[in-house]
Order: sequence, then C-alpha cells, then structure tokens
Amino acid sequence: MASHRRLRSKTASNRISQLPEDVKHRILECLTTREAARTALLSTQWRDVWLRHDQLVFDWRLGEDVDEECSILVEMITGVLLLRSGPVKKFTLQTFFEESTPYKSDLDLWCLFLSRNGIQNLQLFIEHNEDVAEKYTLPFCLIACPTIKNLELDYVDFCFPVNARLGNIFPGVTSLIFTNVRFMPNATGILLKIPNLEELVFHECEDIDNFVVSAPKLKSLTFTNCSTIIESKWFELHFPVIKTLHFSASWFGVRILSVKCYFL
Repeated sequence: MASHRRLRSKTASNRISQLPEDVKHRILECLTTREAARTALLSTQWRDVWLRHDQLVFDWRLGEDVDEECSILVEMITGVLLLRSGPVKKFTLQTFFEESTPYKSDLDLWCLFLSRNGIQNLQLFIEHNEDVAEKYTLPFCLIACPTIKNLELDYVDFCFPVNARLGNIFPGVTSLIFTNVRFMPNATGILLKIPNLEELVFHECEDIDNFVVSAPKLKSLTFTNCSTIIESKWFELHFPVIKTLHFSASWFGVRILSVKCYFL
C-alpha cells in the first residue's frame, strides 16, 4: 500500500513537471517570490522555468530584528537577480529600511540590472524611519530607461538629471505614479518632456511647483494632498488632450491655489 501511494505521488509530480511552460509561469505568478524560488528544487524543468520567470515581487514585512532581516533581503534579491537567464518585465519592492545609506549601492545595482534587462513594470516602495533625512534617490539609469511602461515610486527622492532641459525623460513610460516623493530643488524652472505619458499621479508629494511636465498624450492628471503651490501652469499644457482631472487636498497645507478658468 505504501509503495502504491509513493508511485501515485511520483506520477502526479511527473504530470506537473510536464505541464506547458506558459502554464508553469502562470502557477509561479500565483506564488510569492520566495515560494516560487522553492519550485526550482522540484526538478531541473522547474528550475529552468524559475530562472526565466520575468515577474518578481518582494513584499517584505520586517519583524523585530530589522537590521538582520534587511541584510537577508538584500542578499536574497541580489542572488535572485544575478541568476536570471531572461528579462525581468515586472519588479516590485515593498519594504522598510532602518537607514537608507548602507543599502544604496545595492539598490543602485538592482536598478541598473533592471534597466538593462527589459523592465516594463516597476514599483519601488522604500520606507525609512521618519528621522531619516536622506531617502533613496532614483538613479539616472531608470529615468533614461526606454523599456519602462509603468513606474510607481513611493518614499524616494527625485533628482532631475543635468540634461533634463535638453531632451525627454522616461521615454517609454505611459503611467507614472509618485507617492511621498520629494523633488529636489535642481528642478526649478524645468519643463520636463515625457512623450508617451498618459497617466500622471502626485500623492502627498513635495516641491512639485518647481517644474512642469509636458506630455502631449496625457489623459489623466491627479493631485492628492500635495501641500505645495498648485499653479495654472500645470493645467494649461494639458487641457487640450486631458480627459480626467482629479484634484483633492488638505486645504490646511495648501498656501495658494491658482487656476484659470479652463473648465468650460
């Protein structure tokens, strides 16, 4: 009886391993990245599928020992990326770092790898302690990356490249979502050209009054709880094409709202 059960288990395992590769990828999409990595232990076939899997999600909830768990997370992500044998089309990182500086070089390395390996959908949610003055600054390799279509940033600093005035940034991006992003003062007076952008969201961002985005394909523009000056220059460029405007704010933090009558 025991040998019969083992035979049935082995037969079922073989059937799973013989599934079409696209089905295996769909199975991996339903698992966490940690669980998906364990499938590599099932067989060489699953290992090959895992190494070619193009969607990686690291949603890391830290316990009491933050420093040790951060080190484990950094080593794991670096290892997973360096083992890839194909493009990474989707990458999500949602975590908390006690400090930003010790892991900046690792974050830069991951971003550089992704920018060179076909990244299309990128989400970075990098929280820090409230007393950390310096957040992670988005590297230029992502700003200039031609393959990114959807970019969502949370708790990062955005420093505009020196040549931002001369050409386009985010050349392939269609959806751009900024949450708790601080735009550095070197943006003052810049008109940023994002040629394919269709959706632009600012949520609880700082210093968005220092620059303006020019996006001829923009369809949706959102400002929520941005405690800064919102001027009509943000709307003037976009009303000929925009279809959806969402604006909400904590009026206690907004000093000036200046909008001309473009709504009729």
